[in-house]
Amino acid sequence: MEARKEKKAAEEEAKRREKEEKEAQAAADRAVEPVQPEAEAVVPAEDAPDARMTKEQLSELAEALSILTAKSSIVKERDELKSLLEENLLSEAVRNIFKRWISLTSRNPSSVRKSPTRHPSLSPSGYGR
Repeated sequence: MEARKEKKAAEEEAKRREKEEKEAQAAADRAVEPVQPEAEAVVPAEDAPDARMTKEQLSELAEALSILTAKSSIVKERDELKSLLEENLLSEAVRNIFKRWISLTSRNPSSVRKSPTRHPSLSPSGYGR
């Protein structure tokens, strides 16, 4: 029985050493290789097709990028103009309301309608009488 335990312990020790060696090797490999983000990871030459672009492809790409940039600028400017227009309309409406209020309050008092008078029996002091 003890022979089995010793053999099992030896196997576990061997597995542990193997694992430590693999981790040490992986750490050494990471230290040697420069760290690159996934987006910039270099594809091995045998797996990657020729990634160079022709002059025509480059010019088409440049044209597409300029169109996209122009569209985003136009959309941004359109949004800014829309907000300015809304502000302008709001301020104009406020100005018109203010002018109307001024004209109503500055009228001759004789031309201003008087508020309707209440019947004396409806006045609060008339309760209980």
